[in-house]
Formats: sequence, C-alpha cells, structure tokens
Amino acid sequence: MLVNESLWQELPDDVAGAVCAPWPNVVRRSRRRTQGADAPATIDEGWDKFVYIVSCLSRGARSMSGNIRVGGEWTRPGVETPQVVEDVVDEARAGIDQENFPAAIIVCADKGTGAVRRAVITGPAAWRWYVPLADEQDAYLADLFGEVVAQPVSQWEPLTVEHSVHPGVLARLRAPAVAADGTEIAVAPSVTPWSENRYVILDDGPGVAGDLRIWPEGAGGDVEPVRVGVECLEAQGVYPPSRGAGEMTQDLVGRWRLQSSEYVELDWTDELAEDANDRWLDGQPDPEGVVRVSKDPVDAPFADELTVRPDGSFYELADDTDSTIAFWSAEGALEGLGYTFNGFIATKDGRDYVMDYEELGEPPTLRRCDSDVDIVEELIRDDTTLTRIQNTIFDGIYRSRVILRYTLIP
Repeated sequence: MLVNESLWQELPDDVAGAVCAPWPNVVRRSRRRTQGADAPATIDEGWDKFVYIVSCLSRGARSMSGNIRVGGEWTRPGVETPQVVEDVVDEARAGIDQENFPAAIIVCADKGTGAVRRAVITGPAAWRWYVPLADEQDAYLADLFGEVVAQPVSQWEPLTVEHSVHPGVLARLRAPAVAADGTEIAVAPSVTPWSENRYVILDDGPGVAGDLRIWPEGAGGDVEPVRVGVECLEAQGVYPPSRGAGEMTQDLVGRWRLQSSEYVELDWTDELAEDANDRWLDGQPDPEGVVRVSKDPVDAPFADELTVRPDGSFYELADDTDSTIAFWSAEGALEGLGYTFNGFIATKDGRDYVMDYEELGEPPTLRRCDSDVDIVEELIRDDTTLTRIQNTIFDGIYRSRVILRYTLIP
C-alpha cells in the first residue's frame, strides 16, 4: 500500500450514510444547462468506490479532486461532493501542524461495505497525492482499496540542470546515486506494488550544485530525503528543455553568483510623456516620476547562480525561492527571487539583453512581452561584477526596475 493502514481513521456512521446516499447537491454549471435548472441533481447510482483528495501544498492554498468508480472506470462525479465530506476535510485541515506543509487529506468510501475512511498525510509523501494524479490515476486510486492495478507505460526523460521540474514529479535512478561532489549515496528503495526504483522529486528545480532532493515513493515518515545529481535521474511529466545560441558584445562567459537585489517602482500617472515608457525600458531614469516603492539593496538570502556559455546561451540555478524579493520570471510573472529560467543573450547597439526561448529566431524587439507586461532585461559587466537590470512596464502605466548584482566565480 502507498498509504500506511495506521494512517486511516474510520468515519462515523452518519458520515458514511451521507456519502453512500444519493447526493442532492448543486450540479456543475455545464450539466445544469443540459439537465434544466430545476432538475434534481444526484450522483450516478452505479458507483462503487469514491475518493476525494485535497492537497494542501502551501499555506492558504489547496486543490481538490473528486473521483468515483463506475463500471470499473474512474471518473469525476459530475456533481458537488456532499457537505459532510467538506466538513471532515476542514476538520482535518484545522488539525494539521502549520509547519508540516505540504499535506494531503484523502477521504475514501466503499459503497459495498458502507465504510468511509479518512487519512491525513504530511511531509514528503503528500506530494505523491498532488491532484490530478496524471496518467497514473487508476493505479493510485485502486491502491487505496488494497487493489493492485498495473501502471501504464510511461515516458521517462533523462534530466539535466536545464529541465523544468516541479515537486511531486516521479523519477527513477538511471545511474548509481551520487552527490554533487561525486560521492555515492545510499538511497532507500521505494515500497510500491510496482517497482523499487520510484522516487518523488521534492524541489522546484536543481540547486546550484546541480542536484535535487528525492524521496522513495511509499516510504514511511522516518525516511529522510537525499540529494542526488540530476544526471543520475530520469523523470515522468517533464519535457526536453529549449535550447538555442545567442551572441554577446561583452565577455559574459562564466558562473556568476548573485550578491544583492534591489527594487524601485514609480507611481503611475495618466500624463506620461509620449516616450516615457520607451525610455524606462531603455534603462533610463525618469526625473518626473514619483517613486511609489523603493527597496534598498538586500543581500541574496541563498545561493543563486547564472551560468553563461560561450555560445551565448545561459541557465540559472538556485537553492531556494523567496517570493518577497522582486523578480520577474520568463513568463512575465512577478514570482520572486529563485524562480529561475533558461535562455539566450541578444545584442543591440553594443548592449547585451536577456531573452527567453519563447523569442527564439529573429525577435522583432528586445522586449519579452505578453498581453500585460513588457520586460527589457540588460546585462552589464564591470570587471568581476555583473549587473542585471529588469526594466518593466505593467498594464502600460506601472513602471518597475529590478537590479541584481553578481560576482564572477573564479
């Protein structure tokens, strides 16, 4: 079993009765239109198993997935789950230690026996129940009832430091587990019905040493995660990273370690000069602008490195993330420091600019753009110091500037 039997709690008879009875709940809008606004809304009578998973992966956030098995196939119920199910989930959430996130709460019902159970899972194991369960849903849901269903044939992608990975992704070892320094690591085996070589990735991406924390799937809470080099792993649910060359007017090749970050934001005005936004994106100051937010330089709170290759491509690695420190991502979101991306360097008028791979080919502009935000990001080298400046216009009126300073690693 992926979930230890000792974690389960049998729920009272009144809860079981409400779950196993027809659900007179509000039909989702798409079905309400086809059934008629006043039509009675009940769940299909033929279901035999029910699983409701709530993933609490960060404070104040949760994702939910309801599943029923009808005729041997798992599907979504099509109506809202009974309020009593939400109540037992809320009760469990209230009892979770806020410091033990992530967490997963699972409610299972077996209509044949009338039993309804709940499990609360914290620590690394919670990531494996992140909803949706991707291609392995049938196998995982069946396993909750002590049934073993064959895993589907999955694609495994060998990992590199430039892959985009997320916590909860399933990996396996394709080479002996070694640390960043090359020393071999003992890794506990997974304890699933399918394979011993299955591990859950617990990080948003590799650290500056090019490693990731993995945890053996199905292991107990007494097993500690270990850090292994990404070159030892292959994973599901990841895609080959984009790659392309660029060009530089300065010598930017090398590994650059982030030292500090600062941020300034100007107050918006309806009377901007015609070229004010263009000048701001060009890195120029605005003497007429009123500073709305200004943050003095702060030291980098963790290791964060930018590596520039001779071919003009680059990648970033970070040991952590900090959403309180301003940094615009490749997707044009103000995500925070440590949310890294890979790309290439483009030049114009003797200056060097950071580009995302979405702009591969012949970019018509040095701006990274989406519908709401324009970003022009420049690199300036002064001896062993690299200054990275993100000039941003949001909604055409909000102007902000992020300044990152790096030092060259010998």
